[in-house]
Amino acid sequence: METKIETFQDLINFIETTDISITEIAKLCKETIDLYIVFYTDKEEVLKDLKQYWVKYEHEQERPIFLNATLPFDIKQFWNDRVK
Repeated sequence: METKIETFQDLINFIETTDISITEIAKLCKETIDLYIVFYTDKEEVLKDLKQYWVKYEHEQERPIFLNATLPFDIKQFWNDRVK
């Protein structure tokens, strides 16, 4: 079965209703909204952060390329915040 994803809401609906791994979510987000997802282990946390990301950046020309990153982007800070 093929699913057509044309909007961000389509993407969220697909993730919520499908048994899909974090790795598959990351690949899908990279292909659909050019967003990298790293350092996640919980699908619900990814969904929560994706929804927050879209509320914040939906109408912006420039968006972070990593989920849960802030602009201006500091790779060291991003890494340190997530690796314990």
